[in-house]
Amino acid sequence: MMSLKKIKQFAIENGYDEVVYLGEWQGYKIYQPLFNDEDFPNVGLPLKIMVMDETIRMSEDDEAFILLDVFEDE
Repeated sequence: MMSLKKIKQFAIENGYDEVVYLGEWQGYKIYQPLFNDEDFPNVGLPLKIMVMDETIRMSEDDEAFILLDVFEDE
């Protein structure tokens, strides 16, 4: 199981400041990457961080929209 520290480091390497765990989807643990700066414009795809075992990656374009629907109340 991947540590939260590694997941946060991945988020930082991809330009984010923090992560929040959302839940599971198709065997992946899904994390919402966040910016600490409230004035930062929210533009682009609603990407999520996806973790399975020791594999970590950003969601693909099509997955981003599926995950937006799955976790819309989060």
